[in-house]
Amino acid sequence: MHPKGAGGVQFLCTGVEGPGKMGQIQGADMAAHQIKLTDSLDVVWEELVYTEARLLADARASDLATAITQLIHRVQALKATQQTSWQAEIRAQAAVDAADDGLDDVVRGFADNLLFAVGNDRTQARFKRYFGDNPSAIIKLGLEAELGKVRGWPASIGGEPEAPVQAFGAQLQAAIAAGDAALSQRTTAAGARADERTRGINTFIDDVNAARQSLYGTLTTRVGPNKLPRDWPERFFKHAVKAPKPPPAAPKPATT
Repeated sequence: MHPKGAGGVQFLCTGVEGPGKMGQIQGADMAAHQIKLTDSLDVVWEELVYTEARLLADARASDLATAITQLIHRVQALKATQQTSWQAEIRAQAAVDAADDGLDDVVRGFADNLLFAVGNDRTQARFKRYFGDNPSAIIKLGLEAELGKVRGWPASIGGEPEAPVQAFGAQLQAAIAAGDAALSQRTTAAGARADERTRGINTFIDDVNAARQSLYGTLTTRVGPNKLPRDWPERFFKHAVKAPKPPPAAPKPATT
């Protein structure tokens, strides 16, 4: 049984034989180049739209356009889903950045209040217990690394003698919870995007490649009976634009 395209049109993957053909055309693997799994959906969409337009413009092949049209509808739906996934990931990253800024503000405020409590003496054991020499070394870390540094602080801060310093224990605990939630949101969003690529987009690209190769095979069966040019099937697939050849170098002036 020969494979069918997305619209139910039966595509053939055989060569063309018989009088009138201009040389032998071997089969579907000859001209319809493979779309790579790493290609964007925009690339896939452009390839499909081009092929559909070429089919519709040729009365000898227009009946084959329906299958390609249905693939265009699928890629458009996938693009909408992909944008939703990207939006979720962007929002997740924004939440991480907001949580990171919030944690930085709490750590900075705690450092300032603690430093005031110890008389601006950075060598005091109470100050060094949290910051060593420089609070900015912790504040400049990314969210995940900074959380690792401060996660155990809230209980200790609650035991500090000054009420203004103690108050940062609860603030820091809330900032830590917000940071953990933001990181979890980002991980979930990234995983959903990866799943979409593997299970949805890659499967679709496989379907597109199979349909294109099958379409090419069907087109080759029409070359001989219609006395068409040998490259006629290849004309329905978008070709890479070749860069113009550079002009020849100017001859060097003769030396005397």
